[in-house]
Amino acid sequence: MRIAIIAKSGPAAGRRIVLRGGQIARVGRTDWADFALPEDLDLADIHFALHCKDNIAMVQVLAQDRETRVNGGPVIQAEIHHGDVIEAGATRFQVEIEGAANLALDNADSNNVSTAEPNRNEVLEIAEYIGLPQAVQWACACVEDMMHSETRSVQLAAYRAAVRWGREPNDDNREDAKQLAEIAKHEGMGGILAAAAGWSGGSLGPSDVPEIPPDDRLTARCVCIALTIADSLGAPAGTKDRLMGFIERLRKTQPNQPLR
Repeated sequence: MRIAIIAKSGPAAGRRIVLRGGQIARVGRTDWADFALPEDLDLADIHFALHCKDNIAMVQVLAQDRETRVNGGPVIQAEIHHGDVIEAGATRFQVEIEGAANLALDNADSNNVSTAEPNRNEVLEIAEYIGLPQAVQWACACVEDMMHSETRSVQLAAYRAAVRWGREPNDDNREDAKQLAEIAKHEGMGGILAAAAGWSGGSLGPSDVPEIPPDDRLTARCVCIALTIADSLGAPAGTKDRLMGFIERLRKTQPNQPLR
């Protein structure tokens, strides 16, 4: 089971929060929340919690001085269903719930191969959720073995720049990755991963033009593209496909990390 709430209106419109079975996440305006929406100044620091367990999704109000509504009615705690509308602060969230199709992946035993087949959208959601440096580190680790056979020096240099930024996400490493991505023409796993790091901040344009901030989803999209390219190269032994192997690798290295 997977639940998503998508901000359809208000200052946080377009933001998306996703949970899998067994997860709990607090939503609010500040970093005290698991999912922070600082755009909505009417949200409490920690406004409400989402619970996703045993095929049931719940919303629980945590800020007693702020009203939260489900389908127009005020609630303290309520079960939510696909299509419901949650109103908190100045934001209206639409509830989307995926059911049995995702249960195999949610409950997969890490020692066995799941019968669920993840897709690019799922990889993208994970990359967006775990944070930009973590997403780049994850992708770089997943393709490391494949990069050992890479003979193009520009691809190796770009890949190594992405690795450096993932480990130390500072401006110097970001700029270095951006330049090497350009040299690699934003192609190949190395070039795309370097672009993922290089487009994590700063400006997309040259220094002599007004700043062009990158879309905040660019890094995650590049990670998704790089892993999709790796997936196309074939499945390693013991996994149904590479995408599943990549997700299981993240689960094993970050067992306490709630994944999308």
